[in-house]
Order: sequence, then structure tokens, then C-alpha cells
Amino acid sequence: ISSILKISLESSPLDEQLTRVLDLILAIPSFKMNSRGSIYLVEEKTGCLGLKAMRGFSVAQVDACKVLSLGEGCPAVPAPACSIINTDCLAVQHDILYTTEGSTRRYCVPIVFGRQTLGLINVAVEDGQQRPLPEEEEFLSAIANSLAGLIERRQSEAVKNRLREQLVESEKLAALGRITANVAHTIKNPLTVIGGFAERLYDTSAPGSKEKKFSGLIYTESIRLERILQNVLLFSRRSDDRTMPCNLAEITERVLSLYEELFKQKSIQLQRALDDLPVISGNKEQLHQAIENLVANAIDAMHNGGTLTATLTREEINSAPYTAVKIQDTGSGIAAENLDKIFEPFFTTKLALKGTGLGLSITKKIVEDHGGFIRVDSEAGGGATFGLYFPIPQK
Repeated sequence: ISSILKISLESSPLDEQLTRVLDLILAIPSFKMNSRGSIYLVEEKTGCLGLKAMRGFSVAQVDACKVLSLGEGCPAVPAPACSIINTDCLAVQHDILYTTEGSTRRYCVPIVFGRQTLGLINVAVEDGQQRPLPEEEEFLSAIANSLAGLIERRQSEAVKNRLREQLVESEKLAALGRITANVAHTIKNPLTVIGGFAERLYDTSAPGSKEKKFSGLIYTESIRLERILQNVLLFSRRSDDRTMPCNLAEITERVLSLYEELFKQKSIQLQRALDDLPVISGNKEQLHQAIENLVANAIDAMHNGGTLTATLTREEINSAPYTAVKIQDTGSGIAAENLDKIFEPFFTTKLALKGTGLGLSITKKIVEDHGGFIRVDSEAGGGATFGLYFPIPQK
């Protein structure tokens, strides 16, 4: 217990701390014969059990049991593959359970802070042991209580850091909005004039001349700057409180219909499964913009054609119902080092003339303004799936 408390005071990552704690548990003589154990934590966003530390299992078992279901919204795991893990102790009573299966005997120990379930510990015992030992249960209970304090503190720190980052980001956006509002008209009017004269010069210049080439570049750049300014205004604008009943299936279908010709031109096959779900309260124009940004990005990612799949489903996350709009492509995917950056304003992996780096930032802002959140699943060369999750109003 003293060693665990010492580990909890260190600044190392939580997963590393849990692995070291599991090693300490398995060093106890009663457990050393088998040296098999695992620690799972409840994932905040999905409510599933995520593997944080595991010892004594095969690579296949570890891969199969990385995520375990605690209810709807979690991936289905083949029962034989994960029979090595017992989650029964997370039932209502939250008691330590001692189970036997053949020659295998193990403890399932809930990690609980107050009334909040944080995770569980699974640990195997000596094959010859026929019944639970009180001192082992007391020891594992003390371990679980110590871990509960450690996990709750680290999660509280993570929440504080996230709120601090959101506050800083909000202040940045507020400053950006004030600056943009003050200079928007001053910038836009000269840009319009420059673009207009450049277009006239382009039309009147001799084909192949330097004047035609340069005026074309000036016109193209002025259009790009106008688009950037328009996106900045949209991104920094306060949330529109005007709402109405919105059918996400109809909005998604309307967005897809706008790109029908482009799908044909770029050899992109369209697949759709848009279930008719309850309407949500929101701003139709903004929701249209959010979904359109995802569709446009998916098209840009499929340089040599591919398949775009649009789905609309109901999902339960942490016992709350959500409507999920998912846009999946078979394009170039997103490199792992860029996954944490793609929602940052002005970050883009597109060519300068094609992207402003605000599309996903705007989409994320719109979804969050509607009380939802956005998820992305992608890897380089493996396509990407973006999901917009909107809460379904409760009657």
C-alpha cells in the first residue's frame, strides 16, 4: 500500500502507474504462482471498459480484450476470447467476487470512488486454493481503494486541464471575433476590388502573356482570401440561438444531392443508410454546413475515386441516446501524428489553394453548440470515418 501511495505521487502517465501497481500485486506470494492479472478503467466517452494494464496473457488475448462491454454502445467481444476476464463485480452490489472455472481461480475487484464506478482489477490465485482467503480480500480491497483515490485525482486533474484549455480557447476565439468584426469590412472591400480588376485584366490580356498569368494568380488568391475571411467570420461568430425541429436524415440527403455530379466526375461510389430518427432541435443552416464540410473533405481525400458511405443511426452512450451522422471514405486517411491537430483552426494537410484549415474547426464548433461531440477514426492509407453525435431530446 505504501508503494502504491508513493507511485500515486509521481507525475508519470496513469497507464504506467497502473502497470506498476499491477506488478506489485502480482509480486505477492499468493498471486505469484500464476502472475496473471489485469486492470480496466471505465472510458469517459463510451462507458466501456478499456484495458490499462495486463500481465501473464498471450498477445492474442490482450488484443481481443482491449475493450469490454458494459452495456449498449460498446463493441461486441467474442465470449471465448475474453472469458479470462470477469466483470461481474461491477454489478449493483460492487462486491469483490471470487470465482472458479476449472483449475482457474480468480478475484474480480471493483474500483469505486463514492458511487462512481471507475474500473476493476482481475487477478488469478494459486491453482490449489479452494476458497477465498479473508486477508487476500482485505488486501485487494485496500489496493482498490488506493487506486480509486489515484484515478479520481488524475481524472479530476484531466478535467481541470481540459476546462482550462477550453477557457483559453474561448478567450482566443472571443478576441478573434472582436478583431475580425472590426476589420472584416475593411479587408473585404479592397479584396473585392482587387479581385474584380484582376478578373478584368485576365479577360483582356493576350493569351499566353505574363499579364494574363499574373492577373489570373491575383484573382485566384483574392478569391481564396475572401473564402478564408468568410470562414473566420463563421468560426468566430457567436452561436445562433434560433432553433427549429431538424431532421438530420433530410439534411444529410440534401447535402449528398449537391455533390451527385462531383461523385460521378471523381468516380466515387455513394452508399447511404439514413434511418429515420427523431428530430433534434437546432439550426438547419449550421447543421447543413457541418455535414457538408465532412462530405467535401471525404471527396478531397479520395484522389483516385473510392466509396463514400453516409449513415445515420441511433446510439446509446453512457445511457444517453444520440443520433450519429457518420461520413466514411476510402481515401488517404489521416496520419497518427495529425489526429490531435485536425480540429485546430488553420491546420490543414491540403494544398494551399484547396484548404483554409477551418472546415473541421467549424464543424466541431457547430456540433458542440448543439450539445453534441465529434469523433474520428482513421489511419494513414486506411480512409477515415467522422461521426457527429447529437443528443436526442428526452420526453
